[in-house]
Amino acid sequence: MVGDTGTTLQHLRERLADDLTGELFGVGPLFNIYLNELDPAPSNEVSIRERCRELVRAADIVLVLYDGRAGWSPADTIGICHVELAEAMRVSARKTRVVELPLAELPPPGAERQRDEAFRRAYEQLRPWSVRGAQTIDEIVRACQEALVAAVQRMAHADARSGWRGVSDSGEALDWTRMNYRDRAAEMVAAMKAALQRARAVPPKLPKNLSPLLGGERTLVLTVEGTRILMHCHAIPAAMTVAAAREMVGQPFLVDHLSAPLLKNGIVGPVHLIACARGVSEAQAIRQLGFPDATIVSSTFGVYVADPIQKVQLVLLDNCRDETSTSGKIEDLLEWLSRTGEAARLQARAESRAKIVTAIAAQAP
Repeated sequence: MVGDTGTTLQHLRERLADDLTGELFGVGPLFNIYLNELDPAPSNEVSIRERCRELVRAADIVLVLYDGRAGWSPADTIGICHVELAEAMRVSARKTRVVELPLAELPPPGAERQRDEAFRRAYEQLRPWSVRGAQTIDEIVRACQEALVAAVQRMAHADARSGWRGVSDSGEALDWTRMNYRDRAAEMVAAMKAALQRARAVPPKLPKNLSPLLGGERTLVLTVEGTRILMHCHAIPAAMTVAAAREMVGQPFLVDHLSAPLLKNGIVGPVHLIACARGVSEAQAIRQLGFPDATIVSSTFGVYVADPIQKVQLVLLDNCRDETSTSGKIEDLLEWLSRTGEAARLQARAESRAKIVTAIAAQAP
């Protein structure tokens, strides 16, 4: 049952299927709804778990009704609902939308309870996009509609923004392609700074003794988790495989001690944001850092790299081919930091990095 409504989840899903299979402007259905109750049993060649994973991967939007129950399991392993949500978040957090229902009571001690408890712990760690507070059936249906509208809007905006992907034959992307490396890198940095300033980043006060190697015009201070973090903006104006373009950035964290004069009045860091004109692989990000034993995360914005010892942090933004795409990557990064809780870890690493940088600067000649 769904809370105290007297309605089962199956009946709720069937009602949603009817309500959401509507026409757009009378032309045709906007959504094709899949319900597992209507799906024929999979062949013996495909397990139920793998069939569910395939359906999740194939879906454009995964709408999850979450009440804390992990669902069926074949051999006291994790529940099928747990499997589906984990797969959806692995494939694309953007297409995953959750409507939180009243939490079901935990069953008596045993395998089922262990599955439910594991699911609830995993849910808190995954932090998917969610609508909360729905109690009645009508409120739940309305929350599902809101979740789908948000998903469609986000996907439409992302698709419109990424229409340039792989193509630089028109508009501003073509203008950037005509530029030499130096001018293109300058435009990429300017686009990054403009996007960060829309997120309330501000230029730091530059002391007179700031090293010209630091490039004060490439720095901004962004507030993350209540902490002011120094952001250095860089640009690789061609593919990562082009040595001449890659060497324009090199390993910027090697001169972080030059930032010490900026690390005052609560400012910590720095964190390095690197706009890349083409794609970025995890292997290329590791080479940029210089060693493989680090936190490496690939996401919609590109690749995030963090050294757990020296607290160096690099964010490589991929496919920054014009101002719009570059701004979009910054937005994706900030959304990811907020959604996953990684913002707090970025802030903590930046605080540690500031202490390391200050200590190095004190010993520098």
